Amino acid sequence: MIGRIFWTGLKTLLPIIVTIAIIVWLLDLVERMFGALIRLFTGQAHYIPGMGLLLCVVLIFVVGALMKLYFGQKLRDWGERWVRRIPFVKSLYTSMGDLVSFFDKGQTKGNRVVMVKIGPTRILGLVTREVFDDLPAGIGSTDEALVFLPMAYNLGGYSLMISKSALTPLDMPVEQAMRFALTSGMTGRNRS
Repeated sequence: MIGRIFWTGLKTLLPIIVTIAIIVWLLDLVERMFGALIRLFTGQAHYIPGMGLLLCVVLIFVVGALMKLYFGQKLRDWGERWVRRIPFVKSLYTSMGDLVSFFDKGQTKGNRVVMVKIGPTRILGLVTREVFDDLPAGIGSTDEALVFLPMAYNLGGYSLMISKSALTPLDMPVEQAMRFALTSGMTGRNRS
């Protein structure tokens, strides 16, 4: 009885504690980074805790507004051309950009959730690409799709080229499919 009560309490509190810990860690990281920048100009005496977070939020909105303008888009394109010339930085930058775009609700029209049939086994996957015209010959064909197979309890997974005939589309949002896959199917309900 006491063990079940403890386990129920742990099941309830652990997701809350871990979520709060990650959010606090991220906010602290942002505060320290942007706070150090502010202190360079104002000095420690004029710095108020939280100013780093405020600067970050303002910067995000300013950059977002600039990206809506022609000049901002040209500036971003120019900066990306320079970043793409630096070997390691190029890979990191483009990978992060692709990851963010994958989860952007406005950009996920091409990304769809599928069930992949491999022999008697079916695996949940996310179609990430179906057109390969911009890639070297031999990477993909018109009857194939690149499918990401997420791993449970891990942010990794496998990207496989799979015949489109082995794919069955599912009526499931990408976010819900990722949550389902990451928890080994222990959560299936859509928590909006």
